Amino acid sequence: MASYCNVAFPLKTRQVFTYATGEFAGRLSVGQRVVVPFGRGSRTGFVVELLETAPERTDLKPVSRLFDNEPLLSDEIFRLAGWLADYYCAPLGENGGIAL
Repeated sequence: MASYCNVAFPLKTRQVFTYATGEFAGRLSVGQRVVVPFGRGSRTGFVVELLETAPERTDLKPVSRLFDNEPLLSDEIFRLAGWLADYYCAPLGENGGIAL
């Protein structure tokens, strides 16, 4: 069961942000949208990776809520979005939104 997840946002950055899965551990999937704290507010992003081990920072904020009960993007579409991000040097979070 993953204790952490990387989340990509529809922003002009290729950076992903790591969050604790918290109460949603075992219920998150890659391609699923989540609402997480971001800056002074909250944002909706795509789970792009589930992590078993703690990253360097262990004081990570938890996922606030699930936006969807299951992933909206299939594995195939999510892999395509990842390929587009790599090939065109485009943000993965923006490609996820386009795929919807």
